[in-house]
Amino acid sequence: MRALEVVDEEKLVERAERLGNILREGLKAIQARNPIIQTVRGRGLLNAFVIDQSRTNRCLGIELCERMKEKGLLLKSSRTGVIRIAPPLVVTEDELEKGLEIIKECVEELSGLSSTG
Repeated sequence: MRALEVVDEEKLVERAERLGNILREGLKAIQARNPIIQTVRGRGLLNAFVIDQSRTNRCLGIELCERMKEKGLLLKSSRTGVIRIAPPLVVTEDELEKGLEIIKECVEELSGLSSTG
């Protein structure tokens, strides 16, 4: 019961929705500049984007996640190119922005691979 009280007192649901909107807006901005991102979707802080593996020299989502991991961001991928993002409810807006910057850098690296391949 106390856990539910904390969720209510700290307005974690509202916070997750607000931060999730910031995250999706950032991902859509990256998508607008990089056609390797097919889709952005999510609700609250549970989000995902899908990469078009045909535009990345068949680079799999797991490889993109490895690149992001090297830069300090841990995300989860499926074999179909779905990259899942599920930060903790206590994530800060600054941390989200840093994560978006890492995603942007890594997606741009993949875009560079596809233009040279």
